[in-house]
Amino acid sequence: MEHGGTPPLDAALQALGAALQAADGPPPEALSQAKALFTWRTIDAELAELTYDSLVQGELAGVRSDGAGARTLTFETAAVVIDAEVTTAGDRFDVIGSLSPADGATLAVQRAGQDEQPLTVDDLGRFRLDGLERGTLRFVVRVGGGASVVTDWFGL
Repeated sequence: MEHGGTPPLDAALQALGAALQAADGPPPEALSQAKALFTWRTIDAELAELTYDSLVQGELAGVRSDGAGARTLTFETAAVVIDAEVTTAGDRFDVIGSLSPADGATLAVQRAGQDEQPLTVDDLGRFRLDGLERGTLRFVVRVGGGASVVTDWFGL
């Protein structure tokens, strides 16, 4: 490793680099606490209320389904409405939806235990997610001025 320094400095930097590479990661307790604190970053976000779920309010509410067909969800706040339709594709799930109003808003999806992933929203507010694995997710909307709206977690 060349740093333009003297040979003793280069040797010290090499020793430091080897020591850092050999060091253990953070203790499991510290990592767990850091993850728990990270969830508080959206504590001031407005929660979009689930106002419609076809699994609960559909025509066949209370009747078991074979999983065929789509699940429709609507989340609302005074400022934002998110409509989503979840369909199965083999052992994967596809989600198509719309964000209203779409002007000046960004949309992301967050899977349990993962970072937010931005979604592409077209001029009409439409978005799509394909090939998702079973699990839980939620939508995160940021509207003009930096205010955040999050949906409740829902399962696929």
